[in-house]
Amino acid sequence: MESIIGYILKSSLWLSCFASIYFLFLRNERYFFLNRLYLISGILAAFIFPFINFSYKVLLTSLPVPNSLPPINSESSQITEAVIIDQAFHFNWTAYLAIIFTTGFAIFLFRILKQSYSLYKIIKRSEVVVKQEIKIVESEEFKTHFSFFTYVFVNPLVSGTSTTEILKHEKEHIRQMHWIDLILSELIILFQWFNPTAWIYGRFIRQNHEYLADTKAIQHSENPALYKATLINYLFGGEVIRLANSFNYSLNKKRFAMMTNKKTSTLRKSKILLIVPVVMFVFYAFAQPEHVFADSESIVVNENTDQSTNTISGIVYREDGTPLHGASVIIRGTSNGTVSNKDGVFNLSDVPTESQIVFSFVGLKSVITRPEFTETMKVVLININEPLENIVVVGYGHKSELDTAIKTTVHHKNDNEPLYILDGQVISKSEFNKLNHDNIEHISVYKIDEAIKIYGEKGQYGVIEITTKKTVTTDLENEDNSKEIFIVVEQMPEFLGGKDALMRFIATSIRYPISAQEKNMQGQVLVQFIVQKTGQITNATILKGVDPSLDSEALRVVQSMPEWNPGKQRNIPVDVAYTLSIDFILQ
Repeated sequence: MESIIGYILKSSLWLSCFASIYFLFLRNERYFFLNRLYLISGILAAFIFPFINFSYKVLLTSLPVPNSLPPINSESSQITEAVIIDQAFHFNWTAYLAIIFTTGFAIFLFRILKQSYSLYKIIKRSEVVVKQEIKIVESEEFKTHFSFFTYVFVNPLVSGTSTTEILKHEKEHIRQMHWIDLILSELIILFQWFNPTAWIYGRFIRQNHEYLADTKAIQHSENPALYKATLINYLFGGEVIRLANSFNYSLNKKRFAMMTNKKTSTLRKSKILLIVPVVMFVFYAFAQPEHVFADSESIVVNENTDQSTNTISGIVYREDGTPLHGASVIIRGTSNGTVSNKDGVFNLSDVPTESQIVFSFVGLKSVITRPEFTETMKVVLININEPLENIVVVGYGHKSELDTAIKTTVHHKNDNEPLYILDGQVISKSEFNKLNHDNIEHISVYKIDEAIKIYGEKGQYGVIEITTKKTVTTDLENEDNSKEIFIVVEQMPEFLGGKDALMRFIATSIRYPISAQEKNMQGQVLVQFIVQKTGQITNATILKGVDPSLDSEALRVVQSMPEWNPGKQRNIPVDVAYTLSIDFILQ
């Protein structure tokens, strides 16, 4: 909508420029046909010129650096974006302008259509007489005479002598096709009904039409004095319709003066060219600047300076103020980057001015900020230890005797055996009997109904889940120390299907250990694992434990997770450490 408003305003300015030149320099001149061409050109320019746009180049020697944009800092394990929040309420002025403009357009269009339709009905019910190659419609409904396209409306009460002079005048309107100018004039008024210049411009066109018709009518009149006398008799007539040329339009002293036959010099006709510099000035005023950045080779630089305008430098610190060695410093969205040295110092060249710089290090929160070209950058990375998600496992009651529960579940019909699950793998009864009880952490027993809900038809005779003891470590010491492990990267790893899929997987996989239920053990278990650059889950460890049985169950579920979408740093897959919180709650 704003583009339409801009077009209408530009169109109004163009029309005003042509109208001003005509009013100041051309309206009193007697080259009426040239003036007609000028006035038509003004309307066409008002419609066409707003679509024509020019531009000019502005050479810049360096890229502009925004002064008011604050640095963007990360406040979580994910990189924070700057967000512009719109006001809750603002005045929609374009909508109101559109309503006002449309209303005015509809009113004036309705008026023209109503007037034209009334004349059409008169033509249909009246007798049309062809005389002197024009169509004459006699009607007593109009006191004055006028032409409407190829029709001339006359009052039958007028004397024959006056009618003859009037027909000569109206015939010139039809022969010169003045109705084309009137249609263009009404179109510009429809689109610029709010612009007083549009209405004045229409009056200029009608007035010039009368000058043209008077000049030709007098040339063909046998008695010019009679023609002028006929004009005086219609001195007090008024306008009938907007699309008609009335015989008595603009009947004043000036119109009689314009009937005198005076030659116009070529020099005076050249005044019409005054519009040319006005057109050039308006085009230049509406021209858009096109900023062009000069090549580095074309910029004169002092030989004594070695500082580049697209190079940044600075120091990266830990939260305690000590320099951080090995911090990653890259231009966001590119592979152009560097690392800080043992003193935390970094230097990075070829940095676009409007880019963003990402600072990251294993176990520390990443920070995004704008580059500073004129001073040394100082960046602080703080520690993080936030879980990826929080999972809640609810256990209902406990069994007083494991042996009794197992015996109850193992009871079966037709000698069918229950399903044995060892650390997530199906085993036979013989393999179960060979297990060393000292290596068993806990056993979960599911009766037939509950087993079928979990394992389907495989659990139709009950299920026994066995979890063996595992060595629990508190760090990632088994990981190759030479391999860099990230905590936060530009593109974080993701479980296939997203967070909802991760929740469903854990909810259907995890079991509340019976031994923990018997001991009323509950609490939060923090499990850390590595999502390798291949997407595999490795090195699952317990950061915070509650009970060996709960810890082992949490580890078992994490180790059984399928491959993830790996995390990426500088668009390259990397190993990323994650922390998962699992809450075991008894009810």
